Amino acid sequence: MGEFHVVDQDLLPYSIETQARKPAVTPADFLALDIRTGRIISVKDNVKARQPAYIIEADFGPVVGVLVTSAKVKNYSEEALLGRSIVAAINLGTKRIAGVKSEFLILGALMADGEVRLLSADGDDILPGQPIG
Repeated sequence: MGEFHVVDQDLLPYSIETQARKPAVTPADFLALDIRTGRIISVKDNVKARQPAYIIEADFGPVVGVLVTSAKVKNYSEEALLGRSIVAAINLGTKRIAGVKSEFLILGALMADGEVRLLSADGDDILPGQPIG
């Protein structure tokens, strides 16, 4: 392993070297997830969160409508998030997170230091609510 690939495990808890492969699932398990595109329509600070987070409302199209979540994505400004296309799992149930009834999970790449880089759908013709398959 070259010196460019040396990772300090104490400083980077989510380095790819520590992320074991998960067990296999069936296609039915994967297809049970409702993963869709959405568009962020509202962003505000979640002042009740222990760690910096936003309360985010996203439009998931005419069938699903608007859903709310609390997300630790403070590496993005409110302006950068507003109107952004996202990819989210919308059928994981609701969970109370820092005073917010969280209804979806925004998907992103988990960087080695714990920062989340959001996934997005590529193309202007992708509408909120389109399923990911």
